[in-house]
Amino acid sequence: MEDMGPFETLAGLMPVLPPESVEGLLATYESMAGGGAQREAAAQLLRTTAGNCPDPARRERLLRAASAIESGVVAELTAEEAAARSACMGSDKDVELPPDLPAAEVEDDDEYDEFSYMDQPPPKLPHLRIADFFPGLRLRVGRDFADHFQRAFCEGDLLEVLTCEPSEEGFLIACLSSNIRLSDPAVIENAENGWLQPLPAISCLQELLQIIEQDLDIAEAEAEDEGDDDQLERIEELRDELGRCAEWLDSTAPREATPKIAGARRLSNVFGPGHRSEAFVTFLLAALPVAMED
Repeated sequence: MEDMGPFETLAGLMPVLPPESVEGLLATYESMAGGGAQREAAAQLLRTTAGNCPDPARRERLLRAASAIESGVVAELTAEEAAARSACMGSDKDVELPPDLPAAEVEDDDEYDEFSYMDQPPPKLPHLRIADFFPGLRLRVGRDFADHFQRAFCEGDLLEVLTCEPSEEGFLIACLSSNIRLSDPAVIENAENGWLQPLPAISCLQELLQIIEQDLDIAEAEAEDEGDDDQLERIEELRDELGRCAEWLDSTAPREATPKIAGARRLSNVFGPGHRSEAFVTFLLAALPVAMED
């Protein structure tokens, strides 16, 4: 059976996000489902999500999307939905408005605009591969570029990652405000974080810690199955040190000196060479001293 993890991640966000963001997620969801074997399962997952959605309008929208995915047809959108999807996808040519309906007015979101642009580059951080972009990661566009569909992303734009998955072209990054389908090898390489610059926001680092802890849970289960007491001891040591990081990040009082994590340098003994959490902890260590308040 195909991995439904990416679909579950997107579906889980749909009941709680604002309508303008849901349309962008639905566009990504429909694209991922495509005409493949996952289409029926993706449609059923969306129906289940709709059943748990307290908002009747949102529930009806998700059920319509599920029916369209299952039948393999393009969903018919209202004027408001089409305008919201166009805004999310970054081009007014991406979605055709239904005939004989006026274009909906999209209200300005002053609160979002305040944080949607950043003049100065963030602090220098270790290279984070696009393959390792994680939910909750915040990014600043370091250089102007266009994605596979020629949607423009400008230097200083801010993005928040929801999911990042390989695609036929390269990578599909679903963000809170837009979707990015990368195919340019230079942007995908993202040398020295030149194109997409990670921001060491406190909330971002908290999300990252949770992912590392999940990877530790997996490593711990494997060590218990193998009866590897040395590995279990290393995992416990690393948990203690990461726990100090969590306390520092979660503190509501003025933060004191950044905690030091000596044991994290021995990650290869815990996760094995090339594991994603090796890169994650390296990123975490470098980001803590320059962490930014949200």
